[in-house]
Amino acid sequence: MSDAANGTPTGEQGVVISYTRAFADVSFLTFLEAMPIAPRIYWESGQVEIEFAGGGAAVELYGTGAARFDQVQAQVERLFANIVIDSTAPESVQPRLFGGFAFREEAAASTTAGDVWVAFPSAYLVLPRYQITRTHSQSGFQTWLTINRQLMPLEHADSALDSLEWEFESAARRVMMYARDGGAERKTAYIESLDYPFNSAAWDAIITDATARMRAHEFEKVVLARTADLRLSAPANLLAALERMGAKYPHTYRFLIEPGAGRAFFGASPELLAHVRAGVLHTAALAGSRRRGLTEADDQVQADALMHSAKDRAEHQVVVDFLRERLQPFVTELEAADTPQILRLSNIQHLYTPVRAALQPGVNALALVRALHPTPALGGYPQAVSMEKVAQYEPVSRGWYAAPIGWIDARGEAMFAVAIRAAVSSGKRVRMYAGAGIVADSDPAKEWEEIELKFRPMMEALGVDMHERAES
Repeated sequence: MSDAANGTPTGEQGVVISYTRAFADVSFLTFLEAMPIAPRIYWESGQVEIEFAGGGAAVELYGTGAARFDQVQAQVERLFANIVIDSTAPESVQPRLFGGFAFREEAAASTTAGDVWVAFPSAYLVLPRYQITRTHSQSGFQTWLTINRQLMPLEHADSALDSLEWEFESAARRVMMYARDGGAERKTAYIESLDYPFNSAAWDAIITDATARMRAHEFEKVVLARTADLRLSAPANLLAALERMGAKYPHTYRFLIEPGAGRAFFGASPELLAHVRAGVLHTAALAGSRRRGLTEADDQVQADALMHSAKDRAEHQVVVDFLRERLQPFVTELEAADTPQILRLSNIQHLYTPVRAALQPGVNALALVRALHPTPALGGYPQAVSMEKVAQYEPVSRGWYAAPIGWIDARGEAMFAVAIRAAVSSGKRVRMYAGAGIVADSDPAKEWEEIELKFRPMMEALGVDMHERAES
């Protein structure tokens, strides 16, 4: 803790004070409804023992271009070097920055007001003004509320703490009153229109061209994404969507990043990019997929077909080899099984190989994120050529789709997932994304069907049906 905690003026702008105390156990979605201030963030997964939601901004960090990861890392280090933490919580409950990066180095979208990505720059992380954290352990769980704010020039931290104590009590009353009153009414939205910018005829032509070039040995693989554009009868209820995702896909990484009111990116990703904790990196290769079976026996048939598919195994091995190669400069040892596992989700199953690596001293999380993005499971292989093909073939900007999204804390620990099974919304407009890995023997119709399967979770989460229309 700095001298500012003992009452000495900080004498500089930009110093942040972070105040954390135990909080009542309330639904994160209730918390976000009760504190409806942008930016908003949400992060939860049944695979980890800590989860978050937050509203408002104490600090926002930005990066642009090819250097965006390094730019953000430098800002992160400056911020956390000057933070004053007053907390009664366990060490794991740290001030955290939440956000993500664009898939490509240029800005996620043009500055056109109607663009769904207009609020999303090349890189964006936010330290929430209000952050609720829930920790899980064998003895149960605990909930904490953190309030962050920047100190004014020459302001004493002790006087700031007095105001934060009052603000904490005020926030607690507001949230508990909201929870007691039952929260907001959640209205159902209906589809007014559905458009596929990448239609089946265009898809067939592009896959035919790509596979021909692969057979000519120009490149080995490209991952191509399709979009489905929905216009709804009312703005999408994102909190209800997150709630549905949590119920049906509890082991995914569920996220919401809303830089501006009504402009949000959200999803339920099965794919971890990097989890850095106590000098150890956890990541995974996730490539190759089949539908879930209609019966237990059918499910096993699908899993066996996936495990014995030469195409899928080769596609998966490319990702494993890529991870080994890219991580080599950062690690002292690396563990990855020779044979993949089957990862089963409610509607799809994947080939999955977890990777564990001991990091060299001084390696920061964003350096790893930069080195791993995009993996062959999200871009293709070789990386440079496949990135060119993505830009050439896809008619719609990916924005933040298939890019790193997650958090980093004051200790340098971090977790970033790959933002797939995701959508971006702007008012009544929702653009869903899903992709498929294309190799030399890919069949356009089968890849189209695979993506349709991947759209389904988001449609269900939004609570809409392909056949529903708004009442006139």
